[in-house]
Amino acid sequence: PWNETNQRHNFEVEIATEDAKTLAKVNGQLEVGRPAGIRVGQEQRAQLAPDFGLQLDSPGTYVIIARLEGQEEARIQFNVIPGPALAARKPPEQGAA
Repeated sequence: PWNETNQRHNFEVEIATEDAKTLAKVNGQLEVGRPAGIRVGQEQRAQLAPDFGLQLDSPGTYVIIARLEGQEEARIQFNVIPGPALAARKPPEQGAA
């Protein structure tokens, strides 16, 4: 919101399994400024591109959780499905030739 710009905010982005097991988490601070000429009261957006270095080895439902000042602001669910890239990363089964 307009009255939250030009202030530092603590953020956290977490990737978790469907049953709430944390796989990766990144946190930090951000500050969104007001560009010249912006309409008074206009909300601003901040974009982040965290590098988790995460490898999802099994199909399933996962969730990305975004928090600002410790409060959950967004939760986005996504699914990993079996496919050639996922199968290529699986270790060979025991006893397989």
